[in-house]
Amino acid sequence: MPARTLPGLNFIVVGASVAGLTCAIGLKKSGHSVTVLEREPCLSGAESIPSGAAGVPPNGCKVLFDWGLEKDVMENAVAGHGFMMYSYDPSSKGKGERDAMGVNLWDPELMESARGEFLQMKHRVLLRLLHDLAIKPPAPSEGTVTIEFDAEVTSIESDDTGCNVILASGAVFAGHAVIGADGSTGFVRKYILEEEIEDSGAECVDADTDLCAYSMFVPRAIAEQDEELKELYDSPRSNMVSVYFGNQRAAKVFLNGQERDAYLWLYTTDGQQEGSWTRPGVKPEIEAVEPADPVIKRIYEKAATPLRFPMKQHHVLDSWVSQSGRIIAIGEAAHPFPPFSLHTISIAIEDGAFMGKIFSHTRNPERIPEFLYAFEENRKPRCEHILQAEQMQLQYFTLPDGDQQQERDDKFLANKAAGRNAMSSPDENMQEIVDDLRVIFGYEPTDEADEWWMSWGRFQEDSSQQQNTMGRMDMSQAFKEQWGAATTVRTE
Repeated sequence: MPARTLPGLNFIVVGASVAGLTCAIGLKKSGHSVTVLEREPCLSGAESIPSGAAGVPPNGCKVLFDWGLEKDVMENAVAGHGFMMYSYDPSSKGKGERDAMGVNLWDPELMESARGEFLQMKHRVLLRLLHDLAIKPPAPSEGTVTIEFDAEVTSIESDDTGCNVILASGAVFAGHAVIGADGSTGFVRKYILEEEIEDSGAECVDADTDLCAYSMFVPRAIAEQDEELKELYDSPRSNMVSVYFGNQRAAKVFLNGQERDAYLWLYTTDGQQEGSWTRPGVKPEIEAVEPADPVIKRIYEKAATPLRFPMKQHHVLDSWVSQSGRIIAIGEAAHPFPPFSLHTISIAIEDGAFMGKIFSHTRNPERIPEFLYAFEENRKPRCEHILQAEQMQLQYFTLPDGDQQQERDDKFLANKAAGRNAMSSPDENMQEIVDDLRVIFGYEPTDEADEWWMSWGRFQEDSSQQQNTMGRMDMSQAFKEQWGAATTVRTE
């Protein structure tokens, strides 16, 4: 019987995050029913918490555009043309108040081929657009999405037929599968970690680092009246991200959202190890910020309550899928990125779009474990590759003063003197970053999901029952052996 003539599956998504909401939208479009459980009382937390910024590269925003959100997204975003590079502490080089190290413009052909823009928008606004699309009345072929707030998950029960999710309130939600999009400290990641610890006996912990990340902003009305900050609103800087390289410190300054407020993302070594998107933070001590470029200092001085995020070296999950094959982690729950990473949002959008599209090819509950493992086998190598690139980039930006830092700066300055893009050097480290961006921006998650189906998934119907009885590691290994050529990933 064709898949579309069967009733849709029932999914439970834990977390109304970017990954969770995009996943719900994708599954809805494929004809399935979705219940999203969000522990916060409202979307993105209390309105009193300042909104973080969301950077949405082309590989993420083109998914939103394909879903009909282009007008709403563009009205609420600043489209970036590239980035300007500065020394975090120009006084350390005797450069006075500012040390410009170069400019890197996005290649128009790259943006066109990637079918997207590089956008900066408020995290809260992005969530609202996704939320509204998710709960929009469905088309005849679509499923439905229900979002429950104040819904803290305390336990999950699963077997070969489905899952029960129990809330702190005592309410129980039943579904064919659970998709965890509740972040690096959420319930689903902890659930899968506990299974991993029980299986291996190994210690699975996240390690602290020396860095902490802060997000803070100054409203446009104030910034435009400030002598140091008003230049951010002059072309070409108004559509550029300013990147600051420092001695174990780094920063990004940019205009954000429809309001075009002046935002600062700051990495510094202040020893703080608490914080989240939904809780107000405390500014770092001034000693952890200065000496710094005047723009950094000015935003620090004028900004109100910041958001603060500890930098962790996160444990890498052996598998994103539970032993039952019915529970999976996606987004930050599966592959946590450093705070403010270039690709955090776009990878979350990719996860959701891929999940929705791959399940457009089945409504058979017995095939759920197979499809969840196929998701992992296709997505994991790409996510790990991009995560490694992000970590290397942050290390590159925060090199301690010394020979490596001087070599990096000399290459930027040589490009500046020659009138070249800052990242156009043949130097292996910089060229690797440029090449990665070209590959990463061009990725099409729905095409990749369809490619898996056409090459492998459609031929496996007869073996789905057998695979459903396997243990987690046996099933994962079976998929690797059967579909290795397709799932060892293409990062493009």
